[in-house]
Parts: sequence; C-alpha cells; structure tokens
Amino acid sequence: MRVVNIPATQTWATTSVSTTTLLMPTIFTPPTGCANFWTLEPPSYNWVKPSGILIQNCETVVSSCFPSGFANVGRTAATQVYNPGACPVGYTSAFVAVGDQITTAVCCYSNFVYTTTEVSYSDGPPSMYAGCTSYLPEKSSTFVFARGVRADLDVQVTGSMIMWAQPITVEFVASDLSRLGIKYPTATSTSNPTITASTTDSSALQQSTTASSTTSEASQTSLTIVNINTSQTSPGAQGSVPNSSSSHSAGFFISTGAKVGIGVGAGVGALLISAFLYLWISRHRKAKANAATMHVVPGDHPPYYYNTEGLRGGFPAPAGSTKQARGPPMELDNGDYSNYSGKNLPELQG
Repeated sequence: MRVVNIPATQTWATTSVSTTTLLMPTIFTPPTGCANFWTLEPPSYNWVKPSGILIQNCETVVSSCFPSGFANVGRTAATQVYNPGACPVGYTSAFVAVGDQITTAVCCYSNFVYTTTEVSYSDGPPSMYAGCTSYLPEKSSTFVFARGVRADLDVQVTGSMIMWAQPITVEFVASDLSRLGIKYPTATSTSNPTITASTTDSSALQQSTTASSTTSEASQTSLTIVNINTSQTSPGAQGSVPNSSSSHSAGFFISTGAKVGIGVGAGVGALLISAFLYLWISRHRKAKANAATMHVVPGDHPPYYYNTEGLRGGFPAPAGSTKQARGPPMELDNGDYSNYSGKNLPELQG
C-alpha cells in the first residue's frame, strides 16, 4: 500500500490518498462494445457548462470493460495502480515518467489526452480530478442514459461536448515487460535520448520518440518522458535507433554530377521534412486546444464531487437500480461495432 500526498490550501492540512497496487498478469483486451458505455452528467453535478459531460463509470463501474480490480468512478483521480502492468489494447500512454527503477504510465483511449485539475473550495478540502478527455464532434448526435434520470430512459445529446474517459495507471520495470511480451530498452538520463519501444505482437507498435530529461528536486530522481504504446498504428509512425557506429570510407570520390544530384535531393528532403514538422506541430496544437475546461461562476464554488469525509472520490450506487450507459464508440483496436444498436453514432475527431 502506497500513500500519495495531495497538495492542500493554506487553510487545510495536507491530505493523503491511499492507493491499491494490483497485478496485471497479461495485457488486458476490453470486450467488444465497451467504448459505448457513456452517461450524460448535467452541469448541476460538475459545473461544466453549458451542456455537462459524457463520462465513463459515472456512478458505477462496468467491471468487464476494465482490468481486474478497477474501481474508479466519476472524475476523481484513480486509486488503483497495476504493477506490473501495461496499457490495454486500444489504449495509448498519454503520460509516461521513467525513473531509475520504476516506470509509471497513464493509459488513455487513442486520440484522447490526459487532463488533470485541482479544484479548491472555500469551505472544504481541495479535490484532484484526473481523466482522459476528448470531444463529441460538433453537430453529431447520439443517445445515452443520463445521471439523475430513470435507468431505463435514454436521452439524445448533440455535440460539441466534453467526453471524460477513465485513465488506467500502470507501473513496471524493464524485467516485468518481458513477461507481458513487450521489449523495452533501459532508459538513460542523458539529454534528448531516443527510446524505442516495441512488442512481439504483430499488431503492436514500434515507435521511437525523443524526449528531454528532467530531475525531481524533491527526490533527486532522474526522469525521462517517453511514449510507450500497445495500440495499433500506421507504419509511418515506426522509427528506429540511429546506428552510431557507422563510419565513412576513406578515399571515396564523388563526381561533380553526383554532387549536384545530392544537393538537389537534399533540398527536396529538407522541404519534405519541413512539411512533416508543420503538420505534426499543427496536430499537437489542435489536440492541446481541445483540452477540457471547467467554467465556474464568479463568487461561487462548484458542487462537491466526492464524499467530504474522504478523498477516495466516486459515487454510491443508486438504490434499486444500476445504470449502464450507451453512447458513441471510441476506436478500439480489434473492435467490431457492427452489432451495436445505437443511433447515429459519430466518429471521434483525431
């Protein structure tokens, strides 16, 4: 059992939240249709205006759609950590911190971003919210169940609307990944290292990413931010580690014509690289612009989203009924939504 400290305001003592460590013996694959379980939570519960949010596990957990032991509901930060573990199929590592011994990854649906925020209250302790967010596309429409409405009655919602999915946190060391079928080289703390993560599954990713190294002042532990995915990607996302041992042959002669050809080719290559970088930066700026926001009326405070007697978060199950919401599907690898009976299901924006 580990204890994680949450920063507190000046008027309240530091509050701690205990986390439970669980095992993930194999990479988890969600059943078909799990991406359709959504609930409309109106602004009266969360102050996300004007339309509220679509949320997973609003009041109860759809246990079959998450690894064994997952129990997080609502928007409060999860209390379960899987060690050893890896991102489930259809998820990607939205945030990864590589330490000297343990690597921690927060897994989200592909094309979702990891969002965290701390909300302070004038008459109570702060609350830490954490989730995977995206948007229901504008003018798209679907039918879901709603919080505070009869369990057998669904409502129609129209985008644009924030979608809040549950993140899954995993921890591992390099030796753990071999048992999960993942190859991962030991990370270093040198400046701008290139890390390659790959899996033995034919549907898994082989990706290189360059990241900067930072040092935690509190623990003096070297951290390197990298990206480790187990979801499918296109071959264009693959990369490799440059070979630093290559050398030039002595006495190699290049003719004038060859030099001209090399110069032209280099120019064309530079243009292609510039175009690729422009598209890459534009896409990341768009993803950042889509981050979820919370609007709070000045002079007031949002309603409590958790039990004030503790910060474990979540909601009690409604008396006499259990709600399982339907809604727009995310793209899960190896998923098949041909049998889904929902109405007018939109695709998520990339």
